[in-house]
Amino acid sequence: MRLIFLSPHLDDAIYSCGGTLWQQRQQGHPVEIWTIFAGDPSGDLTPFAHELHTRWGVGNEAVKPRRMEDITACRMLGVQYRHFPYPDCIYRRIPTTGEPVIMVNDDLFKPVKEGEQPLAHQIAADLVKSNPEGALVLCPLGVGGHVDHRLTRMAAEFSGLPLAFYADFPYSADPTVDIASLIPSGSQLIHLEFNDLAIDHWIKAVGAYRSQLSSFWVSESQMAEEVRAYAHTTSGSTFWMQIAYSQNQ
Repeated sequence: MRLIFLSPHLDDAIYSCGGTLWQQRQQGHPVEIWTIFAGDPSGDLTPFAHELHTRWGVGNEAVKPRRMEDITACRMLGVQYRHFPYPDCIYRRIPTTGEPVIMVNDDLFKPVKEGEQPLAHQIAADLVKSNPEGALVLCPLGVGGHVDHRLTRMAAEFSGLPLAFYADFPYSADPTVDIASLIPSGSQLIHLEFNDLAIDHWIKAVGAYRSQLSSFWVSESQMAEEVRAYAHTTSGSTFWMQIAYSQNQ
C-alpha cells in the first residue's frame, strides 16, 4: 500500500510519525511526505516573520534551508518528499484585504480566518489531482490548533480521499490536550509498536531540522528524550482510520 503523509510544515510529519515512516519503508511500503506549506514568501515580511527568521538563524531566505533540512530528514528515513508551493501562514495575507494572517505568536493558534477558507478548497483540489488511486493519505488531527494544521486537515477532508489521522507532536505530548475530541467519529484505531531501531531513526531525523530545534526544545538531548518517551504513549503509536476506507480494503 502506498502511504502519503500530509505535513503542514517542513517537519511536522517526521516530528509526529518518524518511527512509523521508517518502519513502513523497512516493510517495503512506498512512503511519501507531502509538505503543504513549503512555498517561498512573496512581498514584504512582517516583523513577526523577521523575528522567527532571526531565531531560526537562517536569514531572510528561510524557506530554502528549511526545505533542505526536510530533504535530509526524508532521506534518513528512506521516504520520498514533495513540497507544495503554498506559503507558511507567517508569510500569507488575506487575499481580499491584504492583512497579514499572522501578526503575533498567538495568531498562530486561532481558528482559520474566513478569508483563508478558499485556500483549503484550493489545496484539496491539488491533493486530488496529485494523489494516485488507492493510496492512503495520513493527515494531522490538528492537535494544538495551529492554523496551518487546521487548514491541512480541512483540505484533506474536503478532498474526499481515503484518510487516516495522526496526532501532531509535540503538541500531542501535552497531557492536558483533549485529543479525543479531534478524532473523527467511527474511526478504527490502529496501534503500532516501535522497535528501538525505529525510534533511533526517528530521533535522528527530527534532529535534521536544526533551525526548528529551539521552537520546542532547549537542547538536542531533551528532544531525543521526549521523542523516545512519546513513542511509547498511546498518541505516539496510534492512527485513526476512516471505517469506510478500511472496510473496502
